[in-house]
Amino acid sequence: MENQIKELRKRRGISQQKCADDLGISMRTLQRYEKGETENLTFFVKLADYLNVNLEVLLHASNGGEKNEQTE
Repeated sequence: MENQIKELRKRRGISQQKCADDLGISMRTLQRYEKGETENLTFFVKLADYLNVNLEVLLHASNGGEKNEQTE
């Protein structure tokens, strides 16, 4: 998952500081998530919603699609 969070965040034009502020975490904590140094399913659910992607996309880096673009 390393860099997937960062890639999704950047794709939406969101800075690390804004993302961290919006999610109520420190920028260092966000950096640790982006580097894959820490994991927390509750946070990933919140982050997937914030970035408007399915949790599966965030966790598996499958295709980076938006929620509405996912097919079964």
